[in-house]
Amino acid sequence: MADNKAFLGIDTSCYTTSVAAVDVTGNIIASQRIALEVKKGSRGLRQSEGVFAHVRNFPIAFARTMERLGDCTLSAVCVSSSPVDGEESYMPVFIAGKSFAESIAKTLDIPCYYTTHQMGHLRAALIGNEHIKEPFVALHLSGGTSDFMLYEDGKFKLLAKSLDLHFGQLVDRVGVAMGLSFPSGAQLEKLAQGIKAEGKYPATVKDGGPCLSGAEKQAMDDIASGDASQSQIAAEIYNCLYRSIIKTLNAINKSGLPVLAFGGVASSGILRDLLNKSGEYSFDFADAALSGDNAVGVALLAMKKHMDRGENNG
Repeated sequence: MADNKAFLGIDTSCYTTSVAAVDVTGNIIASQRIALEVKKGSRGLRQSEGVFAHVRNFPIAFARTMERLGDCTLSAVCVSSSPVDGEESYMPVFIAGKSFAESIAKTLDIPCYYTTHQMGHLRAALIGNEHIKEPFVALHLSGGTSDFMLYEDGKFKLLAKSLDLHFGQLVDRVGVAMGLSFPSGAQLEKLAQGIKAEGKYPATVKDGGPCLSGAEKQAMDDIASGDASQSQIAAEIYNCLYRSIIKTLNAINKSGLPVLAFGGVASSGILRDLLNKSGEYSFDFADAALSGDNAVGVALLAMKKHMDRGENNG
């Protein structure tokens, strides 16, 4: 029966093995995420280590997802096969997911569709934000991406990006230097709770793009000297990110388009609060549970691509 159709999404990023399934109405049946293990004191994994971690994690995440399907039958699978749009966009970790998806599709004799990690993020971010009308500014903030994009007619147009460190890299480098585990966002945010920032770290924007290396240097100097508490440093980092976002938007969003923010860094409650209180733009955010890496958006894209194909073949 048509109502028993389910659609599988797979995303194998630098941080998380993600598998999700949705039904024909777009309801989430399952969303499984297994974080890639990173040794204490390390600032991430090499790509080869990430691929191995996905090979270890995927069977677990896939089995848990399949257990939740009940009477539903998989009709299609979609996978994020690259980080972003463009022929030059490539990371080995996403090839792991592509291999898993193609094997499942071949075994079950169902279609395999392809998307990008970034498009999967956006689709998940639109859950609960259906009121946003195109065009809008899509703000993707994570450990591997800091992109300010125009989204219109189903396509991204890059307006600005971080010129040195990504937003998540600043968070993680400072966090690891303070003895926190990787990724450090949740722990750094806990330290920053209730602390008033002075705006001491520079929020530099050059040629329309944020530069965060100056803020990193000052934070590292404060850590080494002990001149500031860890809580104060954490608060200054989030304040720097906030000011960097506003300055960049001032440079590239002259018409004041609404902004939809997603990605691991955008899940920060402190950052969201600062942006909302700025009063300068209309900000919307991905649901906090779906802001970080996940495969729900990819599963929803599997459903859409499959239905579009059915209509075109009809």
